[in-house]
Amino acid sequence: DGVVGRPAVGEERIQGRAVAKRVVVIMHRGSGVHTGVYTPSDLPLWANGFAARGPTAGMRAAIYRGPGEITVEEVPKPTVESPTDAVIRVTHTAVCGSDLWFYRGDSDREAGSRVGHEPMGIVEEVGEDVRSVEPGDRVFAPFLISCGYCEFCRKGLHTSCVNGDSWGGDNGGGQGEYVRATQADGTLVRGPDQYADDEGT
Repeated sequence: DGVVGRPAVGEERIQGRAVAKRVVVIMHRGSGVHTGVYTPSDLPLWANGFAARGPTAGMRAAIYRGPGEITVEEVPKPTVESPTDAVIRVTHTAVCGSDLWFYRGDSDREAGSRVGHEPMGIVEEVGEDVRSVEPGDRVFAPFLISCGYCEFCRKGLHTSCVNGDSWGGDNGGGQGEYVRATQADGTLVRGPDQYADDEGT
C-alpha cells in the first residue's frame, strides 16, 4: 500500500500557455492509481520529499488558489497545542484522487485553503499524553485524523470518528512541510524499524 511512483516530467497547456508538469503517481491497493500535476514553481518542494529547513516559525505548504492552480506558499508552522497532539516533519505525501476533484474543478473548495492528506514523516514533538509514538519515529497517517477509541473507531470506521479532524487549516495540510495530528495515538502508524532512517523510502 502507498507505493510512490517515480515522477514524470512533460508539458501541458494551462490557461492557454505551455508549462512543464510533473506527475506524481501514488498506488493504493484496491483503489487504483492517483496522479497529480504541478507547475514549475511547485517542483522544488515536490522533487524528493520535503527538505528540512530548521526551526522556524513558518513553513512551505501547497495552497489551492482555484481550478488548475496549486501554489507553494509560506504559512505558519503547526505546533503542539494539546496533550494529544504530535507534530510531524513531512518527508513524503500522497496525491489522492480526491485532491484532483477540486484541482480539475469537479468539486468546490475554498480558495486559499491548504491541501493534502495521507502524509508520512518524522515525529518532531509530542504532547504529554501521547504514548504510541515519540520524537524521531517515522510514521504515516491515513485520510483523516481519528481518536481510536470512540464507538466508530472501535468498529474500524475511522472516517466517522466523532472526535475526528482534518489535515488542513492550522494543522498544516498534508502537502506541507509539517503537519499536526491532533489525535496522535489514534491516527499515526509507526513504520518498521528497518525504514526508520531511510529518507529514500
